Amino acid sequence: MELWETVHRWEWFRRRQWLESFRDSKLRLRDAVTALMKDRGLPDGLLLDCSCGLGFQAITFCEAGLRVQGSDRSPFAVDRARELARSQGHEIEFFVSLDRKSTRLN
Repeated sequence: MELWETVHRWEWFRRRQWLESFRDSKLRLRDAVTALMKDRGLPDGLLLDCSCGLGFQAITFCEAGLRVQGSDRSPFAVDRARELARSQGHEIEFFVSLDRKSTRLN
């Protein structure tokens, strides 16, 4: 198991702590991105949360009314992000991104 996979698994079990405190830091970024999109005339633009991990930031973007998708190279993280989003009443598309090591570019 790679280090990032271990981190995602550990963070998944700490999600209750996230829901209480860590989430506040994500709200500041959400507000800044929402203001930037509004300023640029893209209030309903589609956002891609790359390396979304367990989906915490994607969820806050969705709560702000933004259309968002999340991607991560960890299937475990993507599955947990889907589960967490659904448990909070959100339908967000999460997908596993390509791993450069397993992709051959010509």
